[in-house]
Amino acid sequence: MNLSQMQQVLTASLKENAQIFARIGKKHIINHGYIFQISVQRQKLILGDSERFSYTLEVSKEALKKLKDILVSQVTK
Repeated sequence: MNLSQMQQVLTASLKENAQIFARIGKKHIINHGYIFQISVQRQKLILGDSERFSYTLEVSKEALKKLKDILVSQVTK
């Protein structure tokens, strides 16, 4: 199963709740609830739960800029 197919499965299974997931670049689907830090300059996306879990992904600057724009637009609505 490729990433596009996984996106379709998430959308079909979760319907409206699938919006908590976002595709980042060509390699990752992430849960918005775990975004801890976005560093466009360093090309790093840090996911975490604020207690024990922390994971760093290397993501292209373009993908991180798009993600940041989406999050900012959601907050300002």
